[in-house]
Amino acid sequence: MKKVLSFLSAIIFNVSIFSTIVSCGTGKNTLIGEELEYIDKKSDKDLCEILENEIIVDKSLNYDYEDSNFLEDKNKKIPGSLIDKKFFNPIKKLFKQTTDLKESSLEGNDREQRFITIAGKKKDIEFTLNFVIYRVFSNSSNYKFGAEFFKKIKIPQE
Repeated sequence: MKKVLSFLSAIIFNVSIFSTIVSCGTGKNTLIGEELEYIDKKSDKDLCEILENEIIVDKSLNYDYEDSNFLEDKNKKIPGSLIDKKFFNPIKKLFKQTTDLKESSLEGNDREQRFITIAGKKKDIEFTLNFVIYRVFSNSSNYKFGAEFFKKIKIPQE
């Protein structure tokens, strides 16, 4: 589980975002109803290199959301337009710049979590990254997003 933390780092977006969107670790998760694997540095070396060196987060993006009414009403759903504007669109743009983006989708209308799946291809490696977005409440009036990253990949056999 400790190895997973280097990959996950469950990013809280009002903290300065580190330079790479993910780093590599190991582990599995069944949160989305299917088994998803974290990236393994040994078996997924090429994909790790792509993710660590080429997919960079724009540190100027601000993922804070201030809405005291939203915080008070914990049954209120995560606003899709906000996720599109602050999270999904920038991530999609990133992947278009660095990969042959095959598909992307934003799923779920859950009160606590939303899911993003982005599939792409880079250097003959097909991959699918799954982003689990969740609400993180703090003592302040800010509502923050966190995200966890999982993957399903297909590396061509030589």
